[in-house]
Amino acid sequence: MSDLNLNKESEQPDSQSLAAQAQAAGEAAERVIAEDAARAAAQNAASAAVSADDANLAMLAHLLGIAFGFIAPLIIWMISKDQPQKGFVADQAKEALNFQITVIIALCIAGVLMVIFIGILLVPMILVVNFVLCILAGLKAREGVAYRYPFTLRLLK
Repeated sequence: MSDLNLNKESEQPDSQSLAAQAQAAGEAAERVIAEDAARAAAQNAASAAVSADDANLAMLAHLLGIAFGFIAPLIIWMISKDQPQKGFVADQAKEALNFQITVIIALCIAGVLMVIFIGILLVPMILVVNFVLCILAGLKAREGVAYRYPFTLRLLK
């Protein structure tokens, strides 16, 4: 019987261990909040470092890809890749160029798949995804935030 009482007492946590656990959880939460604040501050500092002209040019690299395919991002990347002060523009133009090359590859595959009628459904889907992702990328670039396209083959590094 006494063994049974000892097991019950050992299963119940004492108030000191509960207080220590609560304090540790509070400290962990404070660390997470501090890390999030530091990350947000770094992102704001990075976006503040991008000039309005660079943000506009990066936005154009993304948006012109809708109408002109890979040609516009290629021209913007070629103009800005050798200028160290245009690092953000070169990065975003290269990202837009990689995405437009990926879209062209996807459209070629869909063209081949038109033989079995799947391509008829794929082509409009690819064009809509291109339109939506280019708009999202242009908006992020306008804010001075580097955007990374999903599903992109990174052919240019």
